[in-house]
Amino acid sequence: MSLENDTFGTGDMSVIRDSWGMGPSKPRENRTFGTEAMRHGASKTTGTSHGPRPVSQTNRSPQQWRSNVDSRTIALMPTMQRHLLSWIEAEVRRCRPIGLRYFRSPKLRVERKADHSPVTIADRTIEEHLRKAISRHCPSDGIVGEEFGSQAVAGAPYWTIDPIDGTRAFSRGLPTWGSLVGRVEKGRAMLGVVDFPALDITLAVVDGTAAYERAQGRVLKLKPPAVVPSLKQSVILHGGAAWWQPTPYRKGFERIVRECFLERAYGDCYGYLWALRGHADAVIDYSVKLWDLVPLAALAQATGRVLTDCSGHLNFHGPEAIFASAAFAKQLSRILTSTQHSANSTQIKDQF
Repeated sequence: MSLENDTFGTGDMSVIRDSWGMGPSKPRENRTFGTEAMRHGASKTTGTSHGPRPVSQTNRSPQQWRSNVDSRTIALMPTMQRHLLSWIEAEVRRCRPIGLRYFRSPKLRVERKADHSPVTIADRTIEEHLRKAISRHCPSDGIVGEEFGSQAVAGAPYWTIDPIDGTRAFSRGLPTWGSLVGRVEKGRAMLGVVDFPALDITLAVVDGTAAYERAQGRVLKLKPPAVVPSLKQSVILHGGAAWWQPTPYRKGFERIVRECFLERAYGDCYGYLWALRGHADAVIDYSVKLWDLVPLAALAQATGRVLTDCSGHLNFHGPEAIFASAAFAKQLSRILTSTQHSANSTQIKDQF
């Protein structure tokens, strides 16, 4: 289903088209709020009674915009959010040549971090680019990234970065890796971008708008979950059985993959793509981190799904994750915890 006919009005799609280079749209004097804001009198260059300054004229973060807006601007919040999403999506896609330059290259070298997980120059270069971009655009926001740690400030919104989710797959020439960026505000996952450079696919959402997939020049609305009649009729994706073996949930995991209609190990962010397309009913993961889960949590809540831990609580901190409709996630949670054995979980190496 095309978003142009389903989610956004014609005026809203002009914002999307212009930001992504999808075709001509009417010129807009005010890049932050669009033509609608100009009709409401938003100022072109200064923060006066006509409205707040465009983001191109200031370095204010989205949090700062909210602290000094009038009622007319509040009505434009979805447009502001879409501009924020359009900007960060463009930055993520701008990193594609970095990853693709090293993908399947005989010159790629894989190093091991202190936790024995793999890392490459592509991981570090992409994260450096995104950190610099976010720091320039939203200087008051914190950043938590896989490769360079946390710059988060208590109480402030923060961004999460996984420059290459699936470094193992990336290093072996498999196209299932992706770049993930999320944003958390007041404890909620508000924005998510999942980009698959080798597949030319992007999934994205920001709070207050519909989640979408961009692929082959089309923008499609992501599907809500289907009703799952029973576990025996479900399709379950996971990151690999080995990650569940040393956990307290091993027996439950084994029951799920044994009794479901179909199970496949589509690791990293790749399995979530097929769930969001409506071809899988759930993704269950273990040994996942904050930077893996924040964008997926944003996509889940925008498409009628949930991202929970094995106990059924909403959770994007890991180490486990259930990604499904609320009803089916509850069923999977019951299975995982009802068969939970008492042995302590051993330390699991980071799979990323």
